[in-house]
Amino acid sequence: MDSGKFLSDSVVVVRCIGKVHRVRLCRLAFTVFFIWGALSACSDGPPALADEFGAMRSDAELASTLEIQCKNALLSDRPVLLEFGADWCTDCRRVEALKSDPELQQELSHWVPIKVNVGRYDRHLDLVNQFEVKSIARWIALAPDSDKADICKASPTQWRILADSVIEPVSGADSM
Repeated sequence: MDSGKFLSDSVVVVRCIGKVHRVRLCRLAFTVFFIWGALSACSDGPPALADEFGAMRSDAELASTLEIQCKNALLSDRPVLLEFGADWCTDCRRVEALKSDPELQQELSHWVPIKVNVGRYDRHLDLVNQFEVKSIARWIALAPDSDKADICKASPTQWRILADSVIEPVSGADSM
């Protein structure tokens, strides 16, 4: 795949609210695409796929992770990056493999990541439905409000949405 085809066939949809975080999420998304394009242009085939997107968790395990990572975000003054994906999703596994790139690792260091493995859209339905997740790989930047009591015990749907991005370097708009 040549990089021109990559850029024209790829989809990045970003809906943003906060300016600083919009720029960061856009920079993060474009870093993924530029690394993807460079690797595609410099090799005989597309970049490798990760073996999986991420662990399957129960709703209780995810709730615990969300609370812990919310507290980490508040303590470190970094936004949360909620990553929706699945093991069957080529885009998700490709983006996951690209995370080994030092430039992308640097960008990701500005975020507190939380992976939500949606299975076949049959897991964590409360979040999938409330965030209207219809396409993956989907990244949502969130900021828990430190002024609200027990905000980390609340659903992430109660946190402020800073930006929302669908990253589909392989499938393009077909999965939207």
